[in-house]
Formats: sequence, C-alpha cells, structure tokens
Amino acid sequence: PARGKAQFQRVVQLLKIMPKETTKRLLIVDSDKDACNFAKFYFGRRGYLVYTADSTIKAFKLLREENPQVLLLDMLVSSRSGIDLLIEIRKFNHDICVVITGAEELDHKTCLLVTELDVLEFIEKPLIILELEKAIDRAWNEYNPPPATK
Repeated sequence: PARGKAQFQRVVQLLKIMPKETTKRLLIVDSDKDACNFAKFYFGRRGYLVYTADSTIKAFKLLREENPQVLLLDMLVSSRSGIDLLIEIRKFNHDICVVITGAEELDHKTCLLVTELDVLEFIEKPLIILELEKAIDRAWNEYNPPPATK
C-alpha cells in the first residue's frame, strides 16, 4: 500500500510539471454528477486529464484556468441552456472543440445555431460510450492535428 501511494504521488507530481500543451485536457459540463464521474473515470483511463463542472460558474472558471482543448457540453446545465453557455464561451475561446449531448433531437433552428457555433458533433442521449469516445477522440484530433507528411 505504501509503495502504491508513493507511485500515485509521483504521477501527480509529473502531471503538475507536464506542459499543458502535451496533455489531452477534457472539460465535461453536465449537471448530472454521476455521468460526470463516470466520464471522468472512463476518459481518465484513456489518457485525458478530465475536469468536470456541474454549473456554468464552475465551467467558466475551469475554462479560464485549465484551458481544455475539448469540451463535452450537455444541452441543459443547471436549468441553463448549453447553447447559451456555448455562445458565452465562444466570446473568449474560439479554439476549443465542442461535442454536445442532449436528451432530444435538435430542431432546425438549433442545428443552424450549433453549426454557427462550430460544434463538432451532437450526440443524443442515452449515450453509447463507444460513440462518445469516438467523438471525443475526433475532437482531440481536430484540435491537435498530426503533422503533415511530405
């Protein structure tokens, strides 16, 4: 147990000194804490440094402090529209790749707005984890494309 704890503390120390540019950072914004915890565990095991926010205030704080490359955003966050939140985010962050989740299919007007806000993908709930993983990985690759080969 002591050895495992020491190894864990060493990993934490390495993460603190690792340049943020080389770390895959994912922010999950959803008022469902259980969903956030599961996704944090799942994507953490796949190499992402995962931050979660169950409110818009916490989301803005994490966006500014941690500068994640990928945002997984629910359509409804603490009784506020995820689209309204994204409109506010786009005022100061145009680079973050966004995947939106929602319980219902998007109507035509919302589809146009989502396209205008440069959302990479919309996934309807209930979520299928492999579909979500593909979308998050695609968003990461969109943010951080591999170098062009000659």
